[in-house]
Amino acid sequence: MRHDVKYYLPDDYYVILKIRLKKGECILKQSSVWQVGEQQRKEYIDKLTDELPVLRAKAGIDQVELAEILGVTRQTYNAYERKTRNMSWNIYLA
Repeated sequence: MRHDVKYYLPDDYYVILKIRLKKGECILKQSSVWQVGEQQRKEYIDKLTDELPVLRAKAGIDQVELAEILGVTRQTYNAYERKTRNMSWNIYLA
């Protein structure tokens, strides 16, 4: 069985690990390190921001709970949903 696992690292880099599982054994087949550019980060954040209310509703949590998970105030989180404040890359990754 093969899996691709994506890990985000500091400074806008992420790693893709290609892993093969064989009878309880985990074998790393390949890893790649990529950098996410400023424009691509903005596109990812914009896509997530558009879906925030729907995703939060599907998770069955209110703004206060999600704000606590992200480590921001409810007012800040509300501003993300209303698109009056831009989400940082670190909050996006959280």
